[in-house]
Amino acid sequence: MHDIFEQAKRDALLESVKNFYFKNKKICKNTFTTLTVLLGVSVWWSYEKVEQKETSSLTFFHALQVLESNDESKALTLLENMPSKYETNYTLLSKFLAANLFLRKNEAKKASDIYQDIYQSAEKVYADLAYVKYLYIQALDMPCDDALNAINAFLQRSPAWKNILLELKGMILMNAGKKKDALKVYDSLLQDQSLTKDSQMRLQILRLSTLNSEAEC
Repeated sequence: MHDIFEQAKRDALLESVKNFYFKNKKICKNTFTTLTVLLGVSVWWSYEKVEQKETSSLTFFHALQVLESNDESKALTLLENMPSKYETNYTLLSKFLAANLFLRKNEAKKASDIYQDIYQSAEKVYADLAYVKYLYIQALDMPCDDALNAINAFLQRSPAWKNILLELKGMILMNAGKKKDALKVYDSLLQDQSLTKDSQMRLQILRLSTLNSEAEC
């Protein structure tokens, strides 16, 4: 008797589903079509993204191989023509490499534009690195106060870059003829016991260069 009731319940449920379908046939078909289209778009997007990642990696390593033969112009052409519809690690690395190559060709404006693009679109750690590189290109050509304000504002957001940007701050002050203030910056940095030997040596060179300059104290 129990099996008879269970069968009756299943039959009733099946009948109700069938009735719902026939009453709402158009809605059901449209929903199925929409889901099919969305699934198709998702699969296509995933495939295209994977394909670009493979293309980007091949292009990046090809550019590195070309650089080994000292053909910077060809390497830049490869990097600039890399697909960039979707951001991947290789497109990001390619932007940094292209910016560096432009700097070596004394095309600072193009390098700055690339760093700005990275700063506006990449994850924070890469964006911060790009902005620091951007400041090193632009700061010495900016009015002293504007450059210092840009550094101070950035350090409030990203204090991890303090030492390297304080070096730049010293150079900006020196460039503006503020020798005394530049020396204070370098002396303060040299008191940091965590500095690497390379950093200490670089700061000593900057300090010595400042002392020997003709700028007024």
